[in-house]
Amino acid sequence: MSNEAGFRYKGVAGLGLSLMAGRVAQAVSFLLMARFLSAPSMGKVAIFTALFLGFFQLTNLGFDRYIVYARASDQAELHQTIDTVWTLQIVRGTLIMLATVPVYLLLGFFPQLGISLNEVIGIGAIVFVFSLANPELSSFEREGNFVFVSRARGLSVVAGALVMIVLVLVWRSPWVYLIGQMANALALVWLSYHYSTRRPWFHVDRERMGKVLDYSRHLILIAAVSFLATQAQHIYVGALFGAATLGMYFTWYRLVNLPGEFVTQMQDRLLFAKASEQSRRQQRNGLTQLVGFGLSMGLLIPFYVFVWFHGDVLMTLLAGARWTPFWWGGRMFVCISFLFAVAGTITPFNLVTVPHLSSRLRTAEALTGFSLILILGPRFGIAGVLAALLTEVSIAVLGRLYLLYRYIVTENRGVHLRTALLILAVMFGPLLAWEAVVGPLLDKRPLAFASLAFFLTWTLMLAACVYGARQRLRTRLLL
Repeated sequence: MSNEAGFRYKGVAGLGLSLMAGRVAQAVSFLLMARFLSAPSMGKVAIFTALFLGFFQLTNLGFDRYIVYARASDQAELHQTIDTVWTLQIVRGTLIMLATVPVYLLLGFFPQLGISLNEVIGIGAIVFVFSLANPELSSFEREGNFVFVSRARGLSVVAGALVMIVLVLVWRSPWVYLIGQMANALALVWLSYHYSTRRPWFHVDRERMGKVLDYSRHLILIAAVSFLATQAQHIYVGALFGAATLGMYFTWYRLVNLPGEFVTQMQDRLLFAKASEQSRRQQRNGLTQLVGFGLSMGLLIPFYVFVWFHGDVLMTLLAGARWTPFWWGGRMFVCISFLFAVAGTITPFNLVTVPHLSSRLRTAEALTGFSLILILGPRFGIAGVLAALLTEVSIAVLGRLYLLYRYIVTENRGVHLRTALLILAVMFGPLLAWEAVVGPLLDKRPLAFASLAFFLTWTLMLAACVYGARQRLRTRLLL
């Protein structure tokens, strides 16, 4: 039997605040880059981001999630698991460094991207530094303690963003992104050891490595195909349409997805930890997913609706008017990001309950999306790329809903589905009604600011309702 403490959501407020602080700092650094860097330079930042995220996903490989998931019988076994994960991190980070040269040679087939060997090696070095972080940081999440991981990740992201902000004000170069990410990596490594109770040791245990890889192989596949689905598109757009078009595409992509990335990062940790704890107790509770879905939609839908109706005003205010011609693409990103957020509330439960099916589904989605991009992109341009992504994420939602109702919500499926649809109606209804009634009465720019005030008021009212029901929500989440 495990001697773990009972699961409790400890430090969730701190996790939310730290992630929000990190996202705000990242948003400021990104908007400053969009304001001060040229469109081709922003296109290069997009390529840096794609390579960094691709390498970074290949160094994580779900190892930290395995620590949260693992059925360790005692603390000693958990420590051995942490040592094994750290060893695998070092090995993987070293392989990534070795892979930078062939990756650079591959990018050589696309000289229009303008990526140098030093830049690719620099990205690999950043990822290697991230691999040195102490995996014990994730072990606190097994019992619902998010205090230390929130501090470490929040502070490190803020540190990296602040470095980018300072540099972009005095140096108009895409390299500010790489230097900021290195500052982020160094800060996270130091904080991971500062908050952990012991340091990991390099230890080769083939049997234990096999257990880690047996679970993580599904996440490895998901990480690889997710990179192709979400980041390789930037490389493709840059190669097909040029750096300036990629800069426009990437700027809107980041603006629309920044809030969603924050919410997804938070819900992923909370819901995966809770789903893992339920799995260790052999429970499958769809109510946790439903509460997570409601909270996620309440935070994101007001933003998505505002960007759909007033994205040009928002982009002009934040990054300048030169990006507004691509507002139509921003609207398509709104649809894609919304569906991705819906799928994200289901993913943690699928990864715990049916990881093998989740990896197969993600592979099928990515192959479908990438195939459609290759078919539609050359023929219809950026519109074809966005249509391919919208098709892919629609398949993702349907596939995840099937797994949810097939393996997790095995009772009262109709009640669960009706409740989810009611949540969407409550979130969308008043906002769409406001735009339908007030929209024709006011000029565009005054309407934008009037809508902003209404949307903020509605969001705060929802937050107040959730806060008032916090005890009931907490009780339900702990079921």
